[in-house]
Amino acid sequence: MQTPPLIPAPVDEAPIRAEIRARDALRREAGLPRLDVEAEVAKAVATARLAAYHEFVNAHAGERAAIRDAVITEHRDRGGATFPNGWAGHMALGHEVARRFTRHLRERYGVSPPG
Repeated sequence: MQTPPLIPAPVDEAPIRAEIRARDALRREAGLPRLDVEAEVAKAVATARLAAYHEFVNAHAGERAAIRDAVITEHRDRGGATFPNGWAGHMALGHEVARRFTRHLRERYGVSPPG
């Protein structure tokens, strides 16, 4: 089993910037409007950071599953023997698991969703 990454990989802007400049040069040669290079870089970096975060989250799916099991157990121990039942129960479960998992990643790894 591969060890999950401790933090999402940093984003290297140099290749992103080079690719956008190359696209901008092609547009210039074709007589098309120029790109806003800085805005394109910012958008590409944000997309790459989000992808790195999702990769990190997916690598820690076992921890998320343990949190989900704990939430279900807590609700069932408080008398909700069939929790989660119905769409509202599933929605509440998803919300609580996401809240706890995000907090877990922040406290254990120092990682928060980008943005």
